[in-house]
Order: sequence, then C-alpha cells, then structure tokens
Amino acid sequence: MLVQIKDGLFVNTDFIVSVRKFEYEDSNEVRVVIDTLPSSNSRCSSFIVETASEAEANKLIESLNMF
Repeated sequence: MLVQIKDGLFVNTDFIVSVRKFEYEDSNEVRVVIDTLPSSNSRCSSFIVETASEAEANKLIESLNMF
C-alpha cells in the first residue's frame, strides 16, 4: 500500500523493513528513519523524515507500524 508520509513523499508499506526514531544528542531535533527494501523504481533504501516534535515522530512510527 502506498502511504503519503509528508508532502511529496510516499512510501510503499509492503517494502518497509523497519521504522525507528533518531535523535541528535545536542539538539531537540527528532527524525524518523524508514528503512525499506529496494524496489525497481527506487534506488534509495532509507528515508529520513524530519518531524516537529517527539510526539509527531511517535505518531508517525505508530501509524507505520500498523501496516
């Protein structure tokens, strides 16, 4: 299933391997890393999504883990 993560960023949930949170030690920035299997139309196997807060990151992770 193709899911829109952010404006212009779509991820095929059939190819998701893992979803994890990445936080910088010296910053409040929180990012979500989505690891995927390579597909025929994608050369990239990881997506990094910037989030506004830890709560937003957790919500994104929970929603992707439902698939």
